[in-house]
This record gives sequence, C-alpha cells and structure tokens, in this order.
Amino acid sequence: MEVSTLPKITPEMVKQIQQLEGQKTSLEKEVEFLRQKEIHLQKEVDKTGQDVFSKDMAMVLKRYYEMEEQFGQMKKEIKQDVKNVLAKKEKKIVQQVQGHLVETEKRMQGNFVDNVKKMQEHVEKRLGETEDHFKQQSAGRVIENEKQIQQKVKESIVEHGQKIRKQLDKCLEDNEKKMQEHEKEVKQQVNQRIEENEKKMKEQTDIILTSDSLMKEATHKAVDAHTIVLGETVNEQGYFTTMIPMKRLPDNMVQITGAYGGGCLYVELDKIKTYDDFKNLIRSVWGLDLKLVGNSSYLIDGWASYFDVNWPGPYLKFKRIIITPYYNCPEEHLVNCTT
Repeated sequence: MEVSTLPKITPEMVKQIQQLEGQKTSLEKEVEFLRQKEIHLQKEVDKTGQDVFSKDMAMVLKRYYEMEEQFGQMKKEIKQDVKNVLAKKEKKIVQQVQGHLVETEKRMQGNFVDNVKKMQEHVEKRLGETEDHFKQQSAGRVIENEKQIQQKVKESIVEHGQKIRKQLDKCLEDNEKKMQEHEKEVKQQVNQRIEENEKKMKEQTDIILTSDSLMKEATHKAVDAHTIVLGETVNEQGYFTTMIPMKRLPDNMVQITGAYGGGCLYVELDKIKTYDDFKNLIRSVWGLDLKLVGNSSYLIDGWASYFDVNWPGPYLKFKRIIITPYYNCPEEHLVNCTT
C-alpha cells in the first residue's frame, strides 16, 4: 500500500495563505468596528425613539455575520482544495491553488467592495435620515421649550411685578400711617412744649413783673429814704435832683421834668415865686434859656394860656411842671403846670 506524500508547500503558497489571513483579520476588525458603531447608533436610536434604523442595522450586521460565515466556509474549502491539490502533482496543484486563490480573492474582494459600498451608502443614508429627524425633533422641542420658558418667564415677571406692587403699596400705606402717627405725636409734643414754655414764660413774666414792681418800689423807697428819711436836704438854692421820679412828692416842693435829660428837679415853692425865678433856676441847673411859645404863655393842667405876669398867683398850687420843646420851633418851649 502506497502512502501518498503531499508536496511541499512553497513560499508563494504561504504568502497567499498569509494574505488570506490578513484579509480575515481586516474583516474581523471591520466587523468589530461595525459592532461598536451599532452600539453607538443603538444608543442614539434609543434616545430618538427610532426602531426602524435599529432593524436596518441589525439586518446589515446579520449580513456581515453571514459574510463572515461564508468567509470561514470558503477558507475551509480552500484548505480542502489545497489538500486535494497536494495529492496531485506539485505543478498542477500549485496552478490550481493559485488560480483558485486568485479567483476566490477577486470574488471576495468584489463582494466585499460591493457590500462595503452598499453598507456605507445605507449607513450614510440612515444616518442622514436619523440626523435630519433628530434635528427636526430637537428643533421642535427646543422651540416648544423656548416658548414654554418665555411664557413662564412672562408669567413670573407679571406675578413678581404684582407682588412688588402690592408690597410697595403696603409699604407706602404703612409709611403714611407711621408718618401721620409720628406727625400727630410731634404735634402733640410741640403743643405740649409750647404750652409748657408759655406757662414757664408766663411764670417768668409774672416773676419779672413782680420783681420789676418790687424793684421800682424798692427804688422809690430807697430814693425817698435817701432824700427824706436819711435826712438828705435841699441845697442852698432850695432844690435837689434825682435820676428817676420820686414816688411821693415832698411837701411844699414842685417836681420839674424836661426832654433834655438831667433827671428830675425838686425845688421849694418859695424859690419860684415869680416866672423869672423859675426861668433863672432852669438856666442855672440845666443851662436852658426858656422861651415860652407865642406871647410868653404857659399852660395850667393843659388848659388855657397864662402869661408870665400871672405866675405869682397860681404857683403855690403847682405840683409838677413839664418842659418840652415846641415841635415847629425847637427854640421855643411848652410849659405845662399841673396842680
């Protein structure tokens, strides 16, 4: 029994087998990439609610799984063909293997290119549709959300404005009440203080008036006491002077006042028996040269006119004599004698 030996594998056959394994690895990577993309697209589809795209992707992947199985089957067939070819002559086996490999490679490359192209077109189409649909849904939702937000913002602004207006009105009302209450309290306090001040001023005025009255009385008493009680007497000319009028007129004396200062002059009646005596006394005490108004006349108790020649008759009745300048002629004087 003859044992057939397989021909030795040439480097060219090894190279072709390595190329097929490289294509297998590339296809496996492509399948893994498509699986990852499927997971990513499945997540996007879950977000947008697209079930159709998920089904399409499942079909695409199923197709790739079928291609992978076909590739595995083809690989098995190639191995089987290699074994069969090795049983024959080396040259024939090599030729058959090379031809089969070339044909298989072309067929696989053609199918792979077509499938990849179709898959890319389908994926790009579905991705475009999904993106457009997602954009439309997103835009619609954004517009709707924007409208809702704008409406809520408007309502919130109106509501907030109403609350602020109410709070302002309440604050203004409270402030007005507080102002009125404060104004009322201030008025009461002011009126109370005014009343207290008026009362104090009245009390002080009464005290001042009382003090003034007491001071005047004390002054008069002091003057009287100084002049009379203490023994102050008239001078040799029969008179004395004071800065203020005496409260009580000394007996047998007349009080003479004028608008020229010098206080009050008190003189004994018998020192002015004639008008000339009176005139000379005024000149010596005040330095005033009396000139009676008109025809040398004077008044008694503000009535009638008496000439200087009539002086000796009534002078004993005189109590006070007031000398004032005549308003039209300051050099002339009005003399009014009161009894």
